Amino acid sequence: MTTTAVELAPSPEQLFKSTAQSLDFWLSVAEKREKLPAKDYREYLNSFGWNCRSAGPYVKLADFIKEHLLGRIGAIAKLDIRTLLKLPLPRYAPIVEEIRSAEPTQAEITDLIKKLPTKPREKYKSVEEKKDEVFGLNISKTTDEIVSATAQMMGLSKQRAIEENCLLVQELMTSGDPVAAIARFKQQFVSHAEPVTTDVTEQTEFEPYPAQWHHEGEIYASWVNKVDGDNALLEFNDAIYSVPLANLKKIDMDAIKDEISDPKKLSYPYQQLYINAVNAKQEWVTLQALPQGDETYDSQLKQYTRWMSRAVDGARRNGIWFDLTELQESQRLVLVPGGDDLIANVANTPRFKHKITKTSFLEAFCSGVPDEPSLEQRLKDTDDWYEISLLVRSNNKTLTQAMEAWTIEEKQLLIAKLTTYLENSFTCAIHEKEVSWLHHVALAKGLAKLEFEVNQQVCKFHKFIDYGTVNELWSFRTEKGETIVVTRNEVKIFRF
Repeated sequence: MTTTAVELAPSPEQLFKSTAQSLDFWLSVAEKREKLPAKDYREYLNSFGWNCRSAGPYVKLADFIKEHLLGRIGAIAKLDIRTLLKLPLPRYAPIVEEIRSAEPTQAEITDLIKKLPTKPREKYKSVEEKKDEVFGLNISKTTDEIVSATAQMMGLSKQRAIEENCLLVQELMTSGDPVAAIARFKQQFVSHAEPVTTDVTEQTEFEPYPAQWHHEGEIYASWVNKVDGDNALLEFNDAIYSVPLANLKKIDMDAIKDEISDPKKLSYPYQQLYINAVNAKQEWVTLQALPQGDETYDSQLKQYTRWMSRAVDGARRNGIWFDLTELQESQRLVLVPGGDDLIANVANTPRFKHKITKTSFLEAFCSGVPDEPSLEQRLKDTDDWYEISLLVRSNNKTLTQAMEAWTIEEKQLLIAKLTTYLENSFTCAIHEKEVSWLHHVALAKGLAKLEFEVNQQVCKFHKFIDYGTVNELWSFRTEKGETIVVTRNEVKIFRF
């Protein structure tokens, strides 16, 4: 009798298995949500007494696991389901990184959650107090009016005016002689002003350029080939439009190409259009490569439709014209009729969905097969610094935690990878601040291994001064031991 009681007694393994079974179920529900029409999906949930609202957090967790934690089965199954439901929240990103790089216990996760930074409760402010605050600076009403007026004179937003002339704004706030400060503030804008020419001379010979315009609520795009007085004669779909030159928006293809190639500009309209078009094309290429009757066809088609809709909606919302027919029929992103395809050299290979080798979380958990390599191991295995930044999501704390148990030799090898990246991509890394997320001590170690050209002299990096502030300077030592101090933008790599 006693033996039977022992055999039936619950064990931690049963708890972990139940969590794995629960995750399996919600992963299957998330898959049904993708494949089934909305009405059928709701009926499916109703069949076991649930609805979309109650199932939402669990389905969201399943989607999050598929995207970020699919290889961490052993770590996930040992955690409380209430903790897992919090993981998709941005605040819990450090917890997700910990699960990706190690296998913490529930107690360790609970301690980590307690250490997460909390947003301090803001002190109550009256309406009058709030009016005096502009972008974090306690600017008086008089100063605010001056900044607004001078910003409007330059055609800039008030925020941009403050960002570019922060010291002058502070002087306005504290100066005993506000008249002189106001004069310097206005002069700062006048000195940077670019003359705007409104006189348009009639031209018969000039280089055609692409432009877009609005007409009766619709967006059009064409090439400016002829100017008639103050108007441009534009052809679109066999119709001729006479559009005032002042209403044209010139399409700078070089600027757009620079924008879409910069990963820091993910929120910019053309960058978003480019990303959506690339994904739509890649899903289409994948659709064409699927064998007949493939079970993933419907899901793949849904993804293609989703990306295409995002491209259309985003372009319409941001006032961007693109040739929808070209994208739908030929998978080309064209911003002006007859123009270049901006995605000609990308997304030409199928992107098949990742197929899990295990049939379920429960089977994988019970099989004892180890999870995918930890973050620590993946950082050691890669030789590309850009890939390292992606693995740690440009987070210095994540990188530091992953390196805690590294030997001195392994840390030196990482610095060598950083040095190679700095040497080959100095403009992106330093001038465009691609490594600004990295702690300045680690960056200094990488810079110390390079030679620089400063004031026409070959130098070695010495130290940072006021790193990360508006007054940041870099100190260098020449071969003669002299010290040279310059700004970041004056630094160049020395090349033979």
